[in-house]
Amino acid sequence: KNSSGSWNRIKPNANWGMGGGGAWEIAGRYSNINLNDGNISGGEMDVFTLALNWYPNPATRLMINYVLSDVDGVGEADFILLRLQFDF
Repeated sequence: KNSSGSWNRIKPNANWGMGGGGAWEIAGRYSNINLNDGNISGGEMDVFTLALNWYPNPATRLMINYVLSDVDGVGEADFILLRLQFDF
């Protein structure tokens, strides 16, 4: 929201089913945690996330995330997360 410098909901130019396809968003993220310090060996993990969000209208969001996590010395894990959100 430009007038107040705050976040606001995403409003598609044309809602799905009303002559438009809604709004789409692609996002990516990398995160790392290192729990090794001195005599403590807690491990290290890298996480890669790829997200696809669809906003059919200003009050609805469908989120799909693919997550790849890699824990050093343990292995990898893949996740697909799906979430539907209604805002009213």
